[in-house]
Amino acid sequence: MLRLIVPVPSDIKDDRLQKWGLSLGYSLKAGMQHCYMLDGSEIEFEFEGPWQACEGNTRYSLASLTFIDPSLGGSGYLHRIASEFDQVAQQALEHLDHPGCETACYRCLKTYQNQRFHDLLEWTRIVADLEAIVQAAPVRQPEKLGDVFNPQPLLD
Repeated sequence: MLRLIVPVPSDIKDDRLQKWGLSLGYSLKAGMQHCYMLDGSEIEFEFEGPWQACEGNTRYSLASLTFIDPSLGGSGYLHRIASEFDQVAQQALEHLDHPGCETACYRCLKTYQNQRFHDLLEWTRIVADLEAIVQAAPVRQPEKLGDVFNPQPLLD
């Protein structure tokens, strides 16, 4: 499982957050499928949140984009996806770049499996987020005792 926990403003409306999270998640899933030639059943996506958090005097919400490898024991793709996440975002952008689609279609984001979310999918909302991911290649850092998750720069 690859779980991205994202701080979001506490005053964001649930419908906006759902549209953003589902659109970004399904776009990244499409990028993963294209980058690593995966079938739709080889990677699953779940969006969770928001839930409340606090850092000092700053209240904010958290949301989670979770990508799941359903293979028994895992196929090993998620570790590689995490280390090449900028390439996944680039593949997602290339996949979304097609004529005749203003929000989402069966060519880009809609699938039979995500049909209950079709009215929430809107790829134009998340292009800037994907471009930001492309610009920031993942950097592997060792964990240190006492590391603190400080979301303030992201919230600002």
